[in-house]
Amino acid sequence: MAGEVEKRGAFVLRRETTLARALTVAGGVTKRAATGAIKVIRTAPTGEKQELGTFDLEAVMVGDRRQDIPLQAQDVVVVPESGAKRAAYGFLDARKSILRFSLLAL
Repeated sequence: MAGEVEKRGAFVLRRETTLARALTVAGGVTKRAATGAIKVIRTAPTGEKQELGTFDLEAVMVGDRRQDIPLQAQDVVVVPESGAKRAAYGFLDARKSILRFSLLAL
């Protein structure tokens, strides 16, 4: 697991672990995650890496089984950061800092 998940790193998967279950094991996605752009990268027996596609967590949560693919050993799940969410949360964090500073100055 890489990117915008609460617990990054390698996890031991049980048989028939799906994308949704793996994300749950990783503690879920962060508030800045691009939930519609999750990528799964699979390593072939030859060692070649292949991107399986882009998956949408929202679709998985409403029951779209085509999006909740089964994972295999050595698969890497990458949850990218959303540029829009980064900008929005950055703006909000800056406003909070300014407000705190203003209150301390009083």
